Amino acid sequence: MDLLNRLAPSVRKKEKAVAVIVPHGSYFSCGPVMAEVYGRLALPPTAVIVGPNHSGIGERLSISSDSGWETPLGPVPVESELARALLKSVPGLKRDAHAHQYEHAVEVQLPFLKRWGKLRGFVPVAMGGVDLETARAVGRGLAEAVRRVGRETLLIASSSLSRYEPLELAQPQDRRLIDRILALDEEGLMEEVLQGASSICGAPAIAAVLAAAKGLGASRASLVKYEVGYAGIWVQ
Repeated sequence: MDLLNRLAPSVRKKEKAVAVIVPHGSYFSCGPVMAEVYGRLALPPTAVIVGPNHSGIGERLSISSDSGWETPLGPVPVESELARALLKSVPGLKRDAHAHQYEHAVEVQLPFLKRWGKLRGFVPVAMGGVDLETARAVGRGLAEAVRRVGRETLLIASSSLSRYEPLELAQPQDRRLIDRILALDEEGLMEEVLQGASSICGAPAIAAVLAAAKGLGASRASLVKYEVGYAGIWVQ
């Protein structure tokens, strides 16, 4: 993964975060944004990665039933204790490998976490189209599960912003969504999407992670890097 080495930022002191919002897609397009988010953080060895279910296959809310996922840097196990805690605390969450089979939003995060954070275990969560209250319920369950297990865990929402709009529309649309995220305003974010403000693919994932991060004590967010359609944000 020489590309990861080329993307790595030069950092003297690394930050800590409760959660991050990162894009997904080709490393050549959004890799620089992902690298700035991960490369400047002291990454814990455990993560919960929440992304959209683009395909619509399988359960609306699911975790993978696989024992581990393969990456170019070697396998990463699903963290079984945290997975069980999530199944208990998140209403409607079920094990469903089919829902993850054709998804990319979670898997593209793993090489960064494994190379730069020595990732030892993670839980993948796929969310279909859900409303605000469902997203908040997922967030409350995420926070409860992390507290119950008691292991330092990074929450990750994997979502791109504008995907199809021309530049003159994409930038202001992205800015409105970013402003909502920076205000830790999951309700405002979902309202923007319901009003057709953007082709964002993972708004429910972001809303759930924002709710969870606030439940775990986060009080501020900062924009690390932006390119049209892609934003990297820390929640601390």
